[in-house]
Amino acid sequence: MRKQLILSLFLALGFGCSGGSNDSSGTDSPTAENNGQADGQPNPPGSPESPGAPTSPGSDAVVGSPGAKVEVTPGVKFTGGSLLQFSYYGVTLTLPQSFIGVATPNAKTVVMESADKKQGNIIGVIATGDQSALINELSSPVQLEEGVILNPTGSVSTEGNKSTAEYTIQGANDRLATITIIFGDHGYHLTLISLAAKDAFDEFKTIAATISSSVILDTPNPDAPGPQAELKQMLEGYLLQRFYSASDYSEKERIYLCTDGSVTRIFHSSGSSVNGSGVFHKEYNGTWRVEGTRFQGAIILDYDDNTQSTFQITISDEQTTVDGKKWFRTQEAGC
Repeated sequence: MRKQLILSLFLALGFGCSGGSNDSSGTDSPTAENNGQADGQPNPPGSPESPGAPTSPGSDAVVGSPGAKVEVTPGVKFTGGSLLQFSYYGVTLTLPQSFIGVATPNAKTVVMESADKKQGNIIGVIATGDQSALINELSSPVQLEEGVILNPTGSVSTEGNKSTAEYTIQGANDRLATITIIFGDHGYHLTLISLAAKDAFDEFKTIAATISSSVILDTPNPDAPGPQAELKQMLEGYLLQRFYSASDYSEKERIYLCTDGSVTRIFHSSGSSVNGSGVFHKEYNGTWRVEGTRFQGAIILDYDDNTQSTFQITISDEQTTVDGKKWFRTQEAGC
């Protein structure tokens, strides 16, 4: 919980934030380097991996309306008064009036900003964890970075399924913070982090309390669109490929991610030296699946011979990287 809390507050405070292989290697060649010419995101705050900012899929449109239920989609802006549903996690909350909400790419964090003032914001983070340990964390100082420390101003207040603590911020003395954790019965909890200028703190604390009263933690729906479903939609029916060439060596690797769940991976290389020339060709068939968020995660290939490959992938408008290297990602009509 501490790392989750630190990363979420890191975003709120604005420190440094802006808006495979067969078991081990990304290719079958132990000496291959991928300089692939390729096509044209961290896990966001609230996840243990990295604190990136909300990412828009390219639209500035604001969706939703007061009292309307809307399923949260990463990067989409939602209007105040909307009931934001995270059905995959069983979480619903009401976005305050005159606020704009944006979910980060992992669809587990929503940043709520006042539409008419810039004195603070509120972040909601869906996570799992032991309730007693989480409450203990609330009562302890949290160091965000050198010289920036959240210091609790009193004891943790617990009422029903909610526990709340307030903080001063050493290193950002013009701001105050409050953190509320709402616990559920189905494995997930929601952490609400409110951070505001001192003269607006009481108002933001009241708004955060109103949000916490609106929170519903229901049974998660694994069939609802979730972060893995988002990533799968960005890959199914696509071809991933890379190329490498040097003076006496070349290689090409292709991964066909078919809509029926099947996969074909083809690796081809050729080279020559003073001792002669040679060609290597290998084809793998099986099924594919993903783990991760909308814009980054892992592609897992389960082959028919009971072996497996895992590739780490990141997707943006500018490029696709696989295991940290640039690949082409193109829609494959023949798959």
